[in-house]
Amino acid sequence: MLPTFKPGQVLYIRPHERAIKPGDVVVFSRGNEYVVHRVIAISQDGISTRGDNNPYDDLWLLTPDQVLGVVEKAENWDKTRAVKGGTPALLKAKARWEFNALYTKSLPWMGAPYRWFKSIGWIHKVWHPQITRIQVHTSEGELIKYVVRGSTVATWYPQQNRFICRKPYDLVITSPADNES
Repeated sequence: MLPTFKPGQVLYIRPHERAIKPGDVVVFSRGNEYVVHRVIAISQDGISTRGDNNPYDDLWLLTPDQVLGVVEKAENWDKTRAVKGGTPALLKAKARWEFNALYTKSLPWMGAPYRWFKSIGWIHKVWHPQITRIQVHTSEGELIKYVVRGSTVATWYPQQNRFICRKPYDLVITSPADNES
């Protein structure tokens, strides 16, 4: 349920004593797994849900007995925050879903300027992120990581001649194989 929750967060749920409302975040069982999604509608047929990072509504309808509870709080390390539900939370989620849909539709034409910036190669003259290069020896062989502010943004696997780089860092970090030639 990114961006509402991150993997590994502890969620506090309340069994649903009160009626579930659209916008509430619920935990329900689906086969052998537990799912955390937002309620988007309630009808006589069942409860319709959707994950905050999903492009579409769930294909199934829930019955009230499948719902284990409503998420009340989320804990991230030592901080606990309330999880909002109801109409305001649903409106915020709908706005995020619309923005993500618009962003996805715009990707094909947004890629052209990005490819142009990459091809002219002058971004590295004006943007200088502090990049730390770390060489790691593993049982599978050597690899090189490029780290910016504690996050790995690129990895070079020399044995496989494979270079993986996150955008926009591919504008300033090039594959070591390219540098050797």
